[in-house]
Amino acid sequence: NIHLVANWLSSLEKKLEQHSEGSHQDFRVFISAEPAPSPESHIIPQGILENSIKITSEAPTGMHANLHKALDNFNQDTLEMCTRENEFKSILFALCYFHAAVAERRKFGPQGWNRSYPFNTGDLTISVNVLYNYLEASTKVPYDDLRYLFGEIMYGGHITDDWDRRLCKTYLEEFIKPEMLEGELLLAPGFPLPANMDYNGYHQYIDDALPPESPYLDGLHPNAEIGFLTQTSEKLFRTVLEMQPRDTSVGEGGVGTRDETVKALLEEMLEKLMDEFNIAELMAKVEERTPYAVVAFQECERMNILTSEIKRSLKELDLGLKVGALGACECIALKILVNGKGAQGIKGVTVSAQHCWLQNQLDSTGKGSQMDFKWHIVRRHWERLKIHKAKTAFGNRGGSIHLILQHSNNRSLRS
Repeated sequence: NIHLVANWLSSLEKKLEQHSEGSHQDFRVFISAEPAPSPESHIIPQGILENSIKITSEAPTGMHANLHKALDNFNQDTLEMCTRENEFKSILFALCYFHAAVAERRKFGPQGWNRSYPFNTGDLTISVNVLYNYLEASTKVPYDDLRYLFGEIMYGGHITDDWDRRLCKTYLEEFIKPEMLEGELLLAPGFPLPANMDYNGYHQYIDDALPPESPYLDGLHPNAEIGFLTQTSEKLFRTVLEMQPRDTSVGEGGVGTRDETVKALLEEMLEKLMDEFNIAELMAKVEERTPYAVVAFQECERMNILTSEIKRSLKELDLGLKVGALGACECIALKILVNGKGAQGIKGVTVSAQHCWLQNQLDSTGKGSQMDFKWHIVRRHWERLKIHKAKTAFGNRGGSIHLILQHSNNRSLRS
């Protein structure tokens, strides 16, 4: 679980580099870590990742896979260890289905459970051990006691919401009851509880009798799957988008890169932009200025401002894309312009380095269309950088920042 010791990972990387030389050829280091929730949360050093063989262990998805996974925690010896074999096997299979259902409901978000609970295989195996002990000690099957232990302690110990606890108890009341020994219990529509079988027979029964994947298997309406499928699709397309080429060269097969895509979008948006309203002409056509007409004029003025700003920013970006080979400073500023990141949001470039580059650019700015654009983006980033440095130095005290900016602008930017 090295994700819990982020500050120590640099030392681990150094130790691995030291021991990589002169060590035994069969020596291996096994490391485990949870996956990061987002790309920004990655903390494992790149050197460790590049030199490792990575193996991922993902939870099964779908009722079919979850039910097989739950049954895989046991074997033929487990099924034969109880003297009351028929009751033990029936309740054990019902418990496996219950475990698969509560685990599968988590993918539906709040429609499955109001909160996310860490149900795990330990809950299932301990419940089976409790089942074995109670059946061996009782002459009758204590259904009420078993449901209470499973729903309030084993699985219920994770649950903190009253409605979720009620749902868990309802599942157990439907799955564990006297009718299960009479062959009349349906775990899901079209999926009855199997009869007395061996271990491989249960796996085969799941493959043959379990209906196709559907929210019905989890006790939900089919519409509950809409949100899950939407979220899965968005995640898939987001991942595909992140894998697109980021450089400015044309890839194999003539596939356009990001710059070409942005250029096409720019031209399309500029074509769709409407012309500004002629306020004087509109006023001349109005005979009486009613409240509705006044409001309409105000909205037209605001729309003209918005349209003008959209055109200005699109032309500015178009001019930036037309600039040829950009230097280090121009790349930083153009990245800010496109991505909207501040001075402190550029990875791999320190604030001091940006300050140095921008100072050099301010001293060497010339004339011409490209130089005018260069001056514009450099000045914009310079001002943001001054704000960031002032906040760092004075702890976000607004008055001090304002004075520093005034002084810096008078001395540096105007020159």
